[in-house]
Amino acid sequence: METYKIFENEHYIEVVYDDAALAEAMQMTPEDIANAIPVELFNREPVGDLKLEAPGADEHGPQEVINMDISPFNAAGTLITNYSKYGDYSSSASLLKRPCLLLTAAHCVCNIDNGNKIFPSSAAFYLQYKNGKYKDKVPIRRFYIPVQHTSNTDPTFDFAICVLARQAGDEGNGLEYSVDLPLNQLATTIGYPGIPISDAKKMMFTKNRVIQHYDSWAVDNGLVAGGSSGGPWVVDGKVIGVNSMGFGGSTTEVSPRLQNEFNELYQNVINSLKIKGFKLKNDAGANIRIGAKYKVSGESVWKKKVIGTSFPLGQSKEFIFADNQIPEGALVRIYAEPVGAFPWTNPEVTGGMVFECKYNNSIATYNVNGGMYNLNLDYTGTTTR
Repeated sequence: METYKIFENEHYIEVVYDDAALAEAMQMTPEDIANAIPVELFNREPVGDLKLEAPGADEHGPQEVINMDISPFNAAGTLITNYSKYGDYSSSASLLKRPCLLLTAAHCVCNIDNGNKIFPSSAAFYLQYKNGKYKDKVPIRRFYIPVQHTSNTDPTFDFAICVLARQAGDEGNGLEYSVDLPLNQLATTIGYPGIPISDAKKMMFTKNRVIQHYDSWAVDNGLVAGGSSGGPWVVDGKVIGVNSMGFGGSTTEVSPRLQNEFNELYQNVINSLKIKGFKLKNDAGANIRIGAKYKVSGESVWKKKVIGTSFPLGQSKEFIFADNQIPEGALVRIYAEPVGAFPWTNPEVTGGMVFECKYNNSIATYNVNGGMYNLNLDYTGTTTR
C-alpha cells in the first residue's frame, strides 16, 4: 500500500506523504541509518580515493567539518529515504531560509528505472548528522521536483524542494539561495560522501572556484562520491547549487544552476504553502468556538483574531481566510473554548492554545481548558488536498 499521493502538472511533480509515512520515517533506528546505501551522483561511475587536481592557493579537496554549529554547515545534514522494495538510502540536503523548506537533488528522491518514476515510501532529514548523532530529526511531509528531471540525463533540472513536517533546528539555520552568476568565485561544497575518511557518516566540505560546464556549474575537486548527492554549494553565504553529477575517473563535479527553472519551482512551493484556511472536526464532546491569530517572525505581538464562531458538536467545517490575511511565514494559533463558558475577549488566556504550526498538518488531542478536545486540522494550500 502506497504511503503517498502524486500530483503532477506541466511544471512540477508533487509527492505528498500520509501520516503513516511520517510515522515510518520516525521509527528508523541508528542501525538503519548506518547501513543506508549512499545515493550515487547522477550519471556517473564510482571512482577511487579523491585527490586534489591542481588546486589554487585558496582551494582544497575534501575535509571533515569540525564545527557544524557555524554557517553554512549548521544548515546541512543527511537525508534518509526508504524504498519499500530496495531499502534505505542516504544522501545530503540543506535547510532553506523559509519555514520547513529543504533543498536536495531530485535524483535523491526520484529514481528513474526503465522510464518509471520510483519514489521513497518515507523520508527524514537528520540535521548536522555525525556518526549516529544529530541535532534534529524531522520527517518529510512532501517534496517537489521539476517535470523535466524525469526525462533528462543531465543535471539541469536535478534539484528538489522538500517540505518538512515541522521546522528543523533553529529558525536562523536556513540558507538563502542566489541566482547570481558565481563564475570564478570560491564555493564551499558540503555533503556526506561514501569515501573511506567519511563513509557517509561525517559531514565533509571542499573549497573550489566555480567554472562553467555547458548550462551548469562545475568544480574541479568536488565531493564526487555516493552520499554527497544533494548537498549545497555555497558562495558568500548563499546556495548556488547542489552536488549532482560526476564522471568516472575524475574529481570534477557538476551542479544545476539555481536560476529561472529553480526560481519558478520555489515560487510554486511558496504559493502552495500560503495558508488559505483550515478544516476542523469537532469531537470535543461539547459545542466550541474557534479563533485564530497570527504573528510575523521576529515580532512579539499577535496581530488579530481572524475568526470567532460557534462550532456545534459533531460538525466539520472549512474556514477560509480572506486574501492576504495571513502573511507568508507567519506563525498561526488556533484556539477553541466551550461556548458560553467565558467571554471571547482574550483566547490566549481564557481559551488556551489548541494548535501552533508553521505550515504543517496534525491530527492530535489537545488539552484545552481542562478538557480533551480532538481537533483534526488540515492546512490547505492553493488547492485542497
